[in-house]
Amino acid sequence: MRRMAMLVIAFVVAGCASGQQTQAPPPSGPPDRKTEPVQMQVKAAKGPTLNEIRFSDPQHGWAKGPGISLTTPDGGETWSPASSVGAEVVHEPATLPGPGASWCAVTPETLLAVTDTAVMRSVDEGKSWEQVLASPFSSGQSRGSLRCRAGGAWVLFTGGAGMSKQAHVVYRSTDAGYFEPMLSGFTPMSLKDMPTQAIDAYPGPFAAVAADTAFFIGYCAPCGNGGGTTSITRTADGGRTWEKDQIPVVHKVSDIAFVDAHTGWIITAGTGGSRILATADGGKTWRVQYPKEALLPARAVAMVTERNGYGMGLPGNAGAVLTTVDGGRTWQQVAQLEGTGMMGWQHGVKLSFPAQAEGWAISPDGRLLHTSDEGRHWEERKSPTTIVLSAVFFASTTTGCVMAEGGNGGVQPMFSSTDGGNTWQPAQGGGGVVACAWRVAGQEWPGTPPPGADGGWTVLDARSSGALWGTTATGELWATRDRGKSWQRYIWPANATYE
Repeated sequence: MRRMAMLVIAFVVAGCASGQQTQAPPPSGPPDRKTEPVQMQVKAAKGPTLNEIRFSDPQHGWAKGPGISLTTPDGGETWSPASSVGAEVVHEPATLPGPGASWCAVTPETLLAVTDTAVMRSVDEGKSWEQVLASPFSSGQSRGSLRCRAGGAWVLFTGGAGMSKQAHVVYRSTDAGYFEPMLSGFTPMSLKDMPTQAIDAYPGPFAAVAADTAFFIGYCAPCGNGGGTTSITRTADGGRTWEKDQIPVVHKVSDIAFVDAHTGWIITAGTGGSRILATADGGKTWRVQYPKEALLPARAVAMVTERNGYGMGLPGNAGAVLTTVDGGRTWQQVAQLEGTGMMGWQHGVKLSFPAQAEGWAISPDGRLLHTSDEGRHWEERKSPTTIVLSAVFFASTTTGCVMAEGGNGGVQPMFSSTDGGNTWQPAQGGGGVVACAWRVAGQEWPGTPPPGADGGWTVLDARSSGALWGTTATGELWATRDRGKSWQRYIWPANATYE
């Protein structure tokens, strides 16, 4: 979380080094390590907390949380407060098979209910219940959840958790009687003939669209360089095949709703409040619908002049390419990069524009891309390595460097080019990809790193004028305007968060 906030602000501030206004420029005199650091003023919007979302059709839906209810008449494009939220009118069962049981109607005559230990069925409006499926896990650890849609039922049972994973089994039924296991993960060896595919390390909320179509949220805490990842696993053929994509969100998903195989919504919950994200392609890409916010690049910034520049990434959409013509005050999306891999939000310089029309980018899945028409169209360029790339920077239209993810021994390989990316050679990697590009270009480089850089430091952006921004291994942000003769430390805002 902290690293994500640092990355976002660092790139935005890096753009300031090329001419945008900052709170206070680095001093021109000798360095004074006792000088109070500058506090960057960045405000993070605080939204309400939401924990449930439902849609009756592609246009009409509601979301609610403690003390708040929202409705939308247009597929989530606009949300307005409501005194109450409406769901379809249903007749409550006469009884439920246990305290805390949830239920749904498979047909008007047939009801299903789930407790923590079993799935129960009633054919007499809930007057009596019979067990049709027992949880595969012990009663002390088992938890059950149920969704019914279009004559089908999907059930998720979870068991004990440990070692950054949780046991789980997903079942499906088309007759409210026989339940077939569809997904399973980390189950006891005593459970035989279980599917080998899991939702993820941890299962999350899920949505059923039809008897053959369902979507499951999953989490992996140690993945994504330790920052955690969120995934969506889906089937549209009754579990014969499954597809899985990463969702570029930092916080966990608290609820999910789909009305068909393509159209859906999720609620993410974080310290800055909740957000509603929507998808129109079955969860491959997402965009924020609520709260409405101005477009701001969340993944990278590359300024060409004081007013003209480019940005990458939006909440829920790591591949969005943005442009600004007013020094970053407003942004417009001009392109969409393909790829939904786990590289989307990891550390590294993802975008570089050595000239107004010509730029380079690292796609969300770690490929090297190039544009020659101001970011409107992108083509993939041959990578100097088979390892996925994590950073790129060009000091000029001909000279630049790329960095790959950790190779042998965790060392991140670096490669340089002096012919516009046509050929590449191994390069020295000290200081990061920006430092590499300027060294290859033969530019003077600061002889003195910022204070506190004994453990290593990374250059975020550098200009031929001598302006440079960098971070130390302890996460401090430093800036210089005189090639390292003097440095100014900046404090990360305490409220700078990215949900």
